[in-house]
Amino acid sequence: MGKTKQSGSITEAQYKTSLACSLYEVILEKAAKECSPVLIDLISLACDLNHQTDIFLRERCGNISSLKEINIEE
Repeated sequence: MGKTKQSGSITEAQYKTSLACSLYEVILEKAAKECSPVLIDLISLACDLNHQTDIFLRERCGNISSLKEINIEE
């Protein structure tokens, strides 16, 4: 039973990092027009860290092909 909970948590984390990758793309586009270079560098660093986590999760756990594969309780 604990293994199922852990798998769900990993799958949820993978889903959230994937969403964050898309969000960072939008933020960087907006920031490029309105923010200082230092702030853009900091946003880029956060984006890179999230992307590395996303890659790690995909390599370890595979891809999520649809929202049906996860069960996020709110």
